[in-house]
Amino acid sequence: MIKINTLLLAISLVETGGQDSLIGKAGERGRYQISARTWRQHSKAPHKLASDPVVSKWVARRHLEWISGHLPPLQRQDPFFITLAWNAGLKRKRPPSPACLDYCHRVVNTYERMLELKLP
Repeated sequence: MIKINTLLLAISLVETGGQDSLIGKAGERGRYQISARTWRQHSKAPHKLASDPVVSKWVARRHLEWISGHLPPLQRQDPFFITLAWNAGLKRKRPPSPACLDYCHRVVNTYERMLELKLP
C-alpha cells in the first residue's frame, strides 16, 4: 500500500527541495509545483495559495488520490506509475522523455529511502 504522505514528501523534495515559494517556468507553484489547471481541478482557492504549505498539501493530496483512482489497479499501488502520471499526466500520447523517467526514478528512490528510514 502506498504511503501517500511519504510519496508527497518525496515529490516535494525532488520538485523544490520542499521550498514553498518557488514558481516554475510554466507558472507551477509551491513545493509540489502544481499548475493552475491542476489546482483549479481540486480547489476553488486562488492558485497563489500554492505557496501556503497547508493548502498546497491538501490540493496535492487530492490530486494524488485522483491520479491513483484513474490508474489501472496494479499501477495505483506502484509509486513509479503514480509519479509518472503526476509528472506527465494520465493521457500521455507518447513515451515519457528521459527527463521525466529520471524525475520518476528520483522520486521513487527518495520515497523508498524514506520508507527504509521510517520517515513520514
